[in-house]
Amino acid sequence: MLVTGLYNRMRNKPLFLQLLLFVLPIYIIGFGVQYYFVGPFIERFRLDEVQRHLSKKAKLISLSINSLSKETNLQEFVRKSGKNSDIRITIMDTNGVVFADSEKDPSLMENHRNQFKRKEIEQSIKNGLGVSQRYSTTINEDMLYVAILKDYNGSPFIIRTSESMKSLYVSIDRARNRIILISVIIMVVVIPSVIFVSSLITRPLFLIGKAAKKISAGDMQDPIPNLNNNWFLGTEEIHSIIIALNDMAAEIKSRIDAITLEKNEQKNILNFIRIIQRTMSEGLFTIDFKEKITSLNQAGADYLSLDRKNSIGKNYNKTIKDKSFKKIIKTIIKKKRSITKEIKIGKEKKYYFNVNGKILKDQDDKVVGCLLVMTDITKLKQLEAVRRVFVANVSHELKTPITSIAGYIETALDDIPSDTKNDFLRKSLNQTTRLNSIIDDLLRLSRIEALEDENTFSLLKQNLLAVIDGSIEDVSASLKKFNKKIIIECPKTLSAKIDAQLFREAINNLLENAIKYSFDDSIIYIKVKRKNGSINIDIINQGEPIPKESFDRIFQRFYRVDKSRSKMTGGTGLGLAIVKHIALVHNATIRVLKSNETNTVFRFSLLENK
Repeated sequence: MLVTGLYNRMRNKPLFLQLLLFVLPIYIIGFGVQYYFVGPFIERFRLDEVQRHLSKKAKLISLSINSLSKETNLQEFVRKSGKNSDIRITIMDTNGVVFADSEKDPSLMENHRNQFKRKEIEQSIKNGLGVSQRYSTTINEDMLYVAILKDYNGSPFIIRTSESMKSLYVSIDRARNRIILISVIIMVVVIPSVIFVSSLITRPLFLIGKAAKKISAGDMQDPIPNLNNNWFLGTEEIHSIIIALNDMAAEIKSRIDAITLEKNEQKNILNFIRIIQRTMSEGLFTIDFKEKITSLNQAGADYLSLDRKNSIGKNYNKTIKDKSFKKIIKTIIKKKRSITKEIKIGKEKKYYFNVNGKILKDQDDKVVGCLLVMTDITKLKQLEAVRRVFVANVSHELKTPITSIAGYIETALDDIPSDTKNDFLRKSLNQTTRLNSIIDDLLRLSRIEALEDENTFSLLKQNLLAVIDGSIEDVSASLKKFNKKIIIECPKTLSAKIDAQLFREAINNLLENAIKYSFDDSIIYIKVKRKNGSINIDIINQGEPIPKESFDRIFQRFYRVDKSRSKMTGGTGLGLAIVKHIALVHNATIRVLKSNETNTVFRFSLLENK
């Protein structure tokens, strides 16, 4: 209400008067702020300046005192120094006894630390520098004091300098008088300027207002005239311009905004739909109730082996060949309800999809077609199958030693001879060790698979011979146990980018496998060669040949060619699976190169990084 009343009172006043009524209050407030706040600022600035000046003087006096000869009278020196520098100088010891002053006989001055402790003196004794401002009863003036603590001939003493505050107050009064003078000058300039500027603005704005009224009425024939030469056509009320421009802006803006918004929304929606369709890994179909395919993304076309461009606009029943997918479309169109179903596509190589079908409705809630989304779940199906096999294998492998342990312990609980009982307990311990080995290998395999998935390992250039020597050292106990020997053929300078710990673990497992499954007193060879951009590490042993059909399967978890032989050697069935996943981490390959009555060769192939 206050703003409305003020507007009503001002709306018919000339522009220059409205500007003055607006500018003058701001000017007056600004003047008051300057007048009442600049004084303390100047006072603070002047105080800091005087303080620095007095501090420098005190330091200079300290230097001069240290250079005085013993015959020089200190009181006379202080008196002359104070007169020359136009400041008061007082020198005293740390007990407050004055022994030199530029303004007064020190013998008549009181002790400065007994009855009335001076702030600047106490601060200088504590911190080396003290400052205070107070009224001096000695010279009857406001004074600024600066005291510093110095050393003279091995004894501490205080030099205090002070200056009257009269000059400060004079400076503040001068500054305020200048502010008043400058403010009056500004006011003299502002008022005529406002009147002049308002006369320049009023007439052109009035002409613009008339033209704007025509535009807001829909008359676009007469454009706004060029006003470059029309600055001195007179004055006019500004309210006509406000009304005209508001009408024009509201009308044109509402029309343009509505059109632009609608176009942008449509364009953005279409762009987003195209982007979503292109980037979706899911197949996307829309079909109307005339049984025509209205939209189809590339993923959907690939899943159903369709030509995307040629399929849009055609009858789905004639275009789509898969019967299970067409049956889902027919069900949605016929029953007008959503449906979710799993389908299988392909004969030789089968793919599994989860199809989610929804009814499409327009703004009036009228059913206009259906939307189908195909999600490829083939990998999930495969992973589920692998998981089932893995769980079954793990259950079997863990159940065997657990069953043995339970049987041995149950028998040992009976009343049997001590030797027999100890034998059963030893067997239980062996089975427990085997169980721990299986669990350790499972954990190790999971860790390597995690490195493979998360890409958290780092491959660094390593000397292969040094790593292989480390592996041989790791299996030295097994070599002694089975009376085997290893011969290495590897260039001393050959290196490759590997994870040394994982690579060493892979060689360990291959060597342990060769040691356990080779003939007694046989020799195991490690041959490392470059060939066609690869580094081939061959592990060669002499033992029972591996059937050719098992070449790939031996790298699966828990697979054994000879189960009875594996139990006898104590293997967990996970060693070669671990080697396979270490090879994957290194972007390498592991395979059985050959296996016959003469020898068996495992080849670990690394890509050579030059």
